[in-house]
Amino acid sequence: IDLFNKAKSLQANGKYEEAINYYERAKACDPYLTKGCDKGIKECIERSKEYLNISDTEIIIPYQGSDSRIKIMSNLKWQAESQYDWCKTEMTDKNELIIQCREANNSTREKINYVKVKSGSLYQTIRVVQAARPEYIDVSATSLSFPANGTEQSLQIESNAKWSVSAVPTWCAI
Repeated sequence: IDLFNKAKSLQANGKYEEAINYYERAKACDPYLTKGCDKGIKECIERSKEYLNISDTEIIIPYQGSDSRIKIMSNLKWQAESQYDWCKTEMTDKNELIIQCREANNSTREKINYVKVKSGSLYQTIRVVQAARPEYIDVSATSLSFPANGTEQSLQIESNAKWSVSAVPTWCAI
């Protein structure tokens, strides 16, 4: 009975391999415990199988950047690693993975990253897509005025797309 109780205690604490060993020993010592020991062994085998489930296998982040939370379900410790530095990961004590893509994507192309979640010998991959910023152009002035004798003026132009200057008057040079 002591071996059987020790096996139950080990099983309750998630030490399934040790519990199976004690169930086998208890069964060998007392044939009346065979049914209970076999049941305990079966439960230990089922519970000791590795599993890893994640709530999402793909997430979309807006171009401005943001965080996204993924639920992780595993019977073992798990860890996550991001393929690229622009996307960080943080594990919480609530079986959540926070994927942090906080830098804006000012490109007209989406950015793609893969986050690998590992638990024991199992792994799952989360595809992270950060949306592309729509094309934009910012010009530092909406109009220019020149004195009669002429002068030079500068404009600041910021854009994430190709741009060109058109409709330039003949008296003006670019």
